[in-house]
Amino acid sequence: KRQINSTREFIDLTSKSNTEGTSNKVFTADFTAMFTSLKQDTILKSLFELTEFCFKNAMNSGGHKYINIKGTKSYYSQKMSDRHCYDKSSVLEMIYDQVKNSYVTFAGFNFLQTQGTAMGSNCSTSIADCCLIWHEYTFLRKCPKSLARSLNFSARYCDDYFCASTLPNSEIQAVLDDIYPKELELEITSTSETEATFLDTSIRMENGRIRLHVYNKTDDFNFTVIRYSSACSLVHSSLGYRTFFGELHRFAYICSKSKDFQNVVKNAVISFTNNGFDKCKLLFQLLKFCQTKSLFAAKFELRTEKDIQNFIREAIQ
Repeated sequence: KRQINSTREFIDLTSKSNTEGTSNKVFTADFTAMFTSLKQDTILKSLFELTEFCFKNAMNSGGHKYINIKGTKSYYSQKMSDRHCYDKSSVLEMIYDQVKNSYVTFAGFNFLQTQGTAMGSNCSTSIADCCLIWHEYTFLRKCPKSLARSLNFSARYCDDYFCASTLPNSEIQAVLDDIYPKELELEITSTSETEATFLDTSIRMENGRIRLHVYNKTDDFNFTVIRYSSACSLVHSSLGYRTFFGELHRFAYICSKSKDFQNVVKNAVISFTNNGFDKCKLLFQLLKFCQTKSLFAAKFELRTEKDIQNFIREAIQ
């Protein structure tokens, strides 16, 4: 089980799953109102045990009693330093303070939050994430190895969960009920055992391999959503063409097959031209992308200039 931070990490995971070819089902779900559903006692218990575990390992590995923070990096040490340096009791005190002392002001009154973590605070995501990480770790330590191997290609992005496995979805849901706190409500988002959506990808299992293409939840809305800027706006039009070029990177990285990439590019060209951008300039950006990004050209088998021209022609038909 992995905690991931981006779509890129998720795509790397699915690539490894395809390489080993040990999965034939997909399962996705999310936790409803995770930040406000977790009980504060559950959070504190999990984070206190996690902190105890980390400091115990640091002490056993070299007598390190302190954790030091330097910019975005941290490390353990045997002695106090002149940087931001904390011992275990200080860390536990800070955790307790962050969880138990969250206030909100409304209509001139101050209210103390007694359930969950404060949504929008800098630490709320990390607090909830570490709580779930500890539950995952403690479960995997005691579960049978065969079950752990079945969950090898699973990942969690905050409150979104993904698993590629041979287990039926009902069994995976039962396992998740055992792993996570009882107060969390799990909502299944996969449409079947072979199709699902996760982050900004649409997933389809075909012959034991995961096929990805771009997913945008606004496509499911019953009204039009304007995704890109207008060429007539105060924003310089060059930014729109750069945005299109950046979207090509995202589309090409996500899409598993050439046809899926062509379809999503075609829709993007339509959206940008409807917003007033010049179609010829957009196609020039597409040509430049295919000619200069050799990694993606190889992925979609664009070996010659003729391949690229045919590819673009099919994408805009």
